[in-house]
Amino acid sequence: MEKCGSDIGDYLLTVNTVNGQKEIATNKGQLQLALTAGGYETFTVHAIPKIMEKVEIVTMDENNKLIAKQEVPQLLIGIGKLLELFNSGPEKMENGNYKWSTTLGTAYGGGDTAEEIWCALTVKEEEDDMDNLDPPAHWMLTECGGDTPTDDEIAKSLFQGSLRRDKNGRYTAKLLFREPPTQLPSNYKTALAVLAKTVNELTTINALEKYNKQIWTEIEAGTTEIVTPTTPCGKQKHYLIHRGLFKDDHRTSPLRLIYNGSMKNRITKRSLNSYLYRGPIKLPKIPGCVWRFRRAKIVMIADIQKAFHQVGLDTPDRDFTRFLWLKDITKPVTSDNIMILRFTSVPFGIVTSPSLLGMTLEHHLNNHELPLARSLLTDLYVDNVFMDVEDVKDGIQKYHDSKQIFRDAQMNLREYMTNNSELNEFLMEQEGHTIPEEAKFLGVNWKMKNDDISFHLTPIEPSEKVTLRTVLENISKPFDTSGLLCPALLEAKVFYQKAFANCASRGKVNWDENLTEELQKEWQSITENWHGSVRTPRYIPALSSKNVKVDIFTDASDKAIGAMAYVSTPKSQPVLLQARQRLAPSKAKRTTPQLEVAAILEGVNLLEYMREELPELETAETTI
Repeated sequence: MEKCGSDIGDYLLTVNTVNGQKEIATNKGQLQLALTAGGYETFTVHAIPKIMEKVEIVTMDENNKLIAKQEVPQLLIGIGKLLELFNSGPEKMENGNYKWSTTLGTAYGGGDTAEEIWCALTVKEEEDDMDNLDPPAHWMLTECGGDTPTDDEIAKSLFQGSLRRDKNGRYTAKLLFREPPTQLPSNYKTALAVLAKTVNELTTINALEKYNKQIWTEIEAGTTEIVTPTTPCGKQKHYLIHRGLFKDDHRTSPLRLIYNGSMKNRITKRSLNSYLYRGPIKLPKIPGCVWRFRRAKIVMIADIQKAFHQVGLDTPDRDFTRFLWLKDITKPVTSDNIMILRFTSVPFGIVTSPSLLGMTLEHHLNNHELPLARSLLTDLYVDNVFMDVEDVKDGIQKYHDSKQIFRDAQMNLREYMTNNSELNEFLMEQEGHTIPEEAKFLGVNWKMKNDDISFHLTPIEPSEKVTLRTVLENISKPFDTSGLLCPALLEAKVFYQKAFANCASRGKVNWDENLTEELQKEWQSITENWHGSVRTPRYIPALSSKNVKVDIFTDASDKAIGAMAYVSTPKSQPVLLQARQRLAPSKAKRTTPQLEVAAILEGVNLLEYMREELPELETAETTI
């Protein structure tokens, strides 16, 4: 194994983990691996201090016996690239193990009589190359970029140094600047021009009065403030542009104002967001939240009112969040009819906002005296909260405790709902609002009276233009966290793959060009039955049972691979908890054994993910 002698440079790698996204500072370079047929294959690699702890690997001795030993992996190859290295499917050996021919050598796998061997897949080499590595190549794999703090670590340190509580107990923080915003322009002229355009558009759709009412609602709530000649101001000022997001079917926020922190100046090519750290975002995975939501017989949900506006903005930073509005909406946009406002809290649309909210909530819940606070950390997704409830008495106690926990941070937890009718009566009496028959939890439709959840296929209008863009949009519309719609969507996904290849074969891909007449007819045939929904009970008793059993099924075809996870108990029927599917590559064709291996790996990954989200499954009887 040799280094190419090409060091591309430092690189910030974004990694998706079960706890959300994480950015890692790496050194990016190129690596050559010797091929058995002669020559080399070049890999682009990212060097990090450590890939993982020691794992058991195997080598084959002269008697064709697998010998296990523990080593720290030096190179991690993704499954997509790994499959490209296989020349053939597995060949069974006389001792019951298997071997694969790869471009790098022979890979061995299988079982052995030694109990300590639990994983066996290795490439046999004539000697241990790691013992003979030139120092530069070895450093590239293990040492480069070692102690450089990541952006998220720096942002968290800045946050911890700026977090304060005002006299009322409200949390305040600073914007997380990565560098002094010396080249950040005021943006006043741009904000004024966009305001005139926005007013015209709102007037056209008869929404100007509604928009104005929302502006004043936020002023009266103290979320924003009017800047007057006597208002203490910082040395630097920056104006944001804004627009409205109308959602008439939303119970509590039919209109949300969104402020654009990414608007670049024409001269400096910089925006407010370009000067800010994004900050760490520790969001739980939505499928895991939905599984825990289905674990308890009684569950209660709620949300934080205007969550992003509940974290105060440090006074010197408020002038970076100025914006313009009209003093009188019946008059035109002129200099004497312009009102200057600024945020007193973290605005929605600034890149730092989600992490400021998340870190503030994490700090508050970790330091609160009530035991419920810690459990809410894993059952909180941005502003959505859910709680397992044992009975009505427990539900009432958790209502009061959760109210108090967020009240202590000057936040209001509201929109409480549950599937227990007696507890709902109590909640309506306390909150003063009616509870709808159906609500959404993290995008999942939940009918509380029947206590079932559903996933919908969105019907498609026959006259709709059929392009690559509209096909992809319609495939992406169904929100299916559990994969229950996988069978219905697979044919459409395979069609999209085929249509894309057809467009690419004719030259440059045009996303908005009508597909061929033949493809349009095929698409209409696939989607003509897209209506209705899949409905299933929310509560899965097996998830709260000590005798839970997990069965993972995997399969593969020339079009796709799939994995499904069922949970059950000796006294209950299996329930489909999660399904996954992935399309087979269309360009580099894979053999059936390769796809079957990929499907098994998908099933193993699904099981590991389930154990991360539901630790009680660690000891469950499991079959793959």
